Amino acid sequence: MTPAPMVHALSSNSRRELRFLVCGSVDDGKSTLFPADRFLEVHVDAPIEICRQRDLKGLYRASDSGKVTNVTGRDQPYEPPMAAHITVKTAEILPETAVELLLETVSTRL
Repeated sequence: MTPAPMVHALSSNSRRELRFLVCGSVDDGKSTLFPADRFLEVHVDAPIEICRQRDLKGLYRASDSGKVTNVTGRDQPYEPPMAAHITVKTAEILPETAVELLLETVSTRL
């Protein structure tokens, strides 16, 4: 089975199209993967410095040495979501707090 492509590897135009396919309005006559009330976009926000600190696979180090290219936030621009339902600022809160925030948000949509 072929894995699904990573969204961060898509062009910004393709990301917009993918976001529409996933959570676009069902009223416009175009098909979507999920009805609008069944989709929750979560933006996990971390500064590049924090991403580098948490980089267990050494992706940023490999990018710095030229072994890896097209790394989001380094070679490729990072584009935050246009309309995330919730943003989790991982540099500012504990993981347990982030989980509580997500659970609270999801539970209000059930």
